[in-house]
Amino acid sequence: MTRATDNALPVGTVLGKSFEYGLDVNTGTAAAPVWVTVKKMTNFQLTPTPTTTDAQTYDDEGAPNAAVTGWGWALAFATQVNRSGTTGLYLPEIEALFARTKPGAKGAAAQIEVRWYHQPDSVGGGVPNPTDAGQGIATVSPGRANTGPDGSTETQNWSLTGVGAYTEIANPKSVAGVPTIPAGTPIGAAAAARVTIAGT
Repeated sequence: MTRATDNALPVGTVLGKSFEYGLDVNTGTAAAPVWVTVKKMTNFQLTPTPTTTDAQTYDDEGAPNAAVTGWGWALAFATQVNRSGTTGLYLPEIEALFARTKPGAKGAAAQIEVRWYHQPDSVGGGVPNPTDAGQGIATVSPGRANTGPDGSTETQNWSLTGVGAYTEIANPKSVAGVPTIPAGTPIGAAAAARVTIAGT
């Protein structure tokens, strides 16, 4: 055996790409969500952070022992700044993010619900990871980038700070299972005749 054979990847493995994440913001309500995809996004980064408490005892013989009591989280990403040529408004998802940063945005009005998920390369990237997805509520901090005089693409940096823990969700980009249809009756029905199909 060689290192190459020892480290060989399983058949069917697909190498991930840096752009394989999607992010949606809820422009509706918690009861009636309207998920809008954040378009022209780059630099997506989810950062979970443990909250710990000191659990050190004599048994640790002086070594630290920090027990995890919860998890905070933060999202960072950037977007190109695109506006309507007729109204001047930003894209709906960007308007929703900016709305949480106005002087009058306090309490729940300063929070936005978001969800993120693995979204593989559309050509040869395989299927989405069904469990690589999350959803949570966060506060929003924007920061304008590319502020020089050279006419660079206008870019906005975004920092989202989680309010409480996020929730693990099923990846919304995962394809639903193919139904199984074991039978249809009556067998050999004529064209336009009613047929009963049973399946799961």
